[in-house]
Amino acid sequence: MDFLHIGKKILAYLAATLLGLNCTFLLLNYHSADGGKESIPSVDEMIPEPVQKLPHTLKSLSKSPDRDLVSLSLPVVQEYIAGHLQTGTPVLRLVYQDKIYYLNKDLEFVSDSATDAIVLTSEQIQFDLKSKTLAGKSVEDTIELIHYAEQYHNIYPRISEIHIDPEIGWMLYLNGERLLPIVLGRKEFEKKMLYLTHLLDQLGQTELLSTAKFVDLRFKDNVIIKKNT
Repeated sequence: MDFLHIGKKILAYLAATLLGLNCTFLLLNYHSADGGKESIPSVDEMIPEPVQKLPHTLKSLSKSPDRDLVSLSLPVVQEYIAGHLQTGTPVLRLVYQDKIYYLNKDLEFVSDSATDAIVLTSEQIQFDLKSKTLAGKSVEDTIELIHYAEQYHNIYPRISEIHIDPEIGWMLYLNGERLLPIVLGRKEFEKKMLYLTHLLDQLGQTELLSTAKFVDLRFKDNVIIKKNT
């Protein structure tokens, strides 16, 4: 038995638990002047916590200058996708300009469909004519988010949709008695998944979370729970 490995896991769990307990849960009510949809304020990022890291090659993809990024809607792109579909189980259902594409977890196009695939909605996704794949910062960040979400049993199986908003950033919609929006913003997904798993462990069965309008993980050292009013 690898006692060193077990010891490291216990220490990591204790550190994560303390971090979760120290996280402040604030109840905020936002109201727009016209009574319409409220805006979510921009906020600082939170402190990262260590979990299993992504491969360095994946993290460096977005820095490659050898690219020719274009819209998925171009006829040449549509033709290429139709003729080069991969086989395998789709995990994402990309909805882009009224079209649906099925993707594996590496965001490669696949021929099979799946009604239980996570919906991905974004106008930020682009296609690289040189590598003939989806590309751009939004793609790498989405792969990173999925990678870290997969490590938590109370997060990944509950994800109904991943949405990339040009202003807010990344959002998750979690299944439950109703869809619960989780505002992630940008960057530091490993730490935000750690915060989210502890939030769900501690408050997942409470009325506070079950009736929340949304959860915002962008505030530094705080988790914001927006009440339904």
